[in-house]
Amino acid sequence: MKISKFTVNPFGENTFILWTGEGGEAAVIDPGMSNSRECEALKRFLEDNRLTLKMVLLTHEHVDHIMGTGFLTEEYGCPVYGHAGDIVMGQKSDVQLRAFNLQCEMKPFAVTDEVTDGSVIELGDEKIEVLHTPGHSMGGVVYYMPESGCAFVGDTIFQMSIGRTDLAGGDYDTLINSIRMKLMVLPEETVLYPGHGGATTVGDERQYNPFLK
Repeated sequence: MKISKFTVNPFGENTFILWTGEGGEAAVIDPGMSNSRECEALKRFLEDNRLTLKMVLLTHEHVDHIMGTGFLTEEYGCPVYGHAGDIVMGQKSDVQLRAFNLQCEMKPFAVTDEVTDGSVIELGDEKIEVLHTPGHSMGGVVYYMPESGCAFVGDTIFQMSIGRTDLAGGDYDTLINSIRMKLMVLPEETVLYPGHGGATTVGDERQYNPFLK
């Protein structure tokens, strides 16, 4: 599976594209594009590689991770996967925009396919396993791809850090438990792609993350 990253919006959010190769299928994880330039850049990538967008996968529904979702559903008519725990928060995206004093306009969208812990999604020949990791938000999930040896962790964990827990639905103890029980049990070479910043590995976080000592 090929992985491409676009860092977008005022929060420096990582939007990932999973794709099976030129002329194949693609999924977008956490489309945070906040303006037409960012939306068109992602669209151009799909077109240049002749990709069919099969789905949008949301790790959670804080506004910086969902800004471009409506653009993609309108443009491609693709389903949106997300956890029920965050749906109400996603429906209040206008409230989130005002809270962060953001001026961008978002096109509406709806989660069409609810995921739960243990759900399995297929893209091409590869299976994507859903791990429910509440704590940063109630409906936070990780998309784990055992065959590719990687996981897309949203804001659950970062390189030597963890997601904030002071927003609605956040809870520190719940987040630490999610990280320990769902992520730190994965093979140590598993690459973790977070919603902000650079990638890390399970092994490095086990050894060096100060929040997991």
